[in-house]
Amino acid sequence: MGTRGYVLQQEQVTGSGNATPTLADSGTTYVNNGAYNIALPAAPTDTLTEPEYSYIFIVGNASYLKVTANGTDVIRYKDTTTAAGGYVRSQTLGNLIKIRCVVGGEWLIENLEGTWTYDS
Repeated sequence: MGTRGYVLQQEQVTGSGNATPTLADSGTTYVNNGAYNIALPAAPTDTLTEPEYSYIFIVGNASYLKVTANGTDVIRYKDTTTAAGGYVRSQTLGNLIKIRCVVGGEWLIENLEGTWTYDS
């Protein structure tokens, strides 16, 4: 169980093309086996009462794995932030990010391995 009393889903999805995970898919690991465009759900605005939402993305094929924020949401890593509705992407085999919603409208990369490109 998570710290807020919810069960984390521990599923792995391997794919290519387009994917649109929902908040119910939290805890899922996504691995690409071809070009993979993943559109994040809207980051919840009330993170104090909502469970913690997170996903892991792993480059499993030397094709782009692209993760895009929803609408006006942004993706942040330290002091780097994407544009609203922006993305991070990588095509280097083995690269990984773990992303989590900690504040409304923002997905935070809490673990990053390898080089990822950001739009800004």
